[in-house]
Amino acid sequence: QRRPITVGKTQRQRRFKPGVAALREIRKIQQSTRFCLQKTPFQRLVREVTQNTKHAEHEGGLRIQASALEALQAASEDLLTSVFEMSNLAAIHAKRVTIQQKDMVLVKNILTIGDHLGTA
Repeated sequence: QRRPITVGKTQRQRRFKPGVAALREIRKIQQSTRFCLQKTPFQRLVREVTQNTKHAEHEGGLRIQASALEALQAASEDLLTSVFEMSNLAAIHAKRVTIQQKDMVLVKNILTIGDHLGTA
């Protein structure tokens, strides 16, 4: 969003340096408390995954409380955010700015190794 500035009798759009608007948008999203994923598609995904369980076959399907769906969405978004943060650190360590698939694979491998170490 650009603000017009007045120069003499004409108005022109203010230009920001590259990346400034993106950083402003990132800060705005980080300060908000709302979910990043839309509620309805997330609920649809949860219902699709849970309909394949043995509990879903009894009495017309599995029923999920709205508060449980909200808690599941909050936990899912927290996990996704953590994975992206760690992937970003892996990309920075590799002297890159862009996250690549190999960064996410590395994070997944590190997390699974951590799971195995915790159970030993």
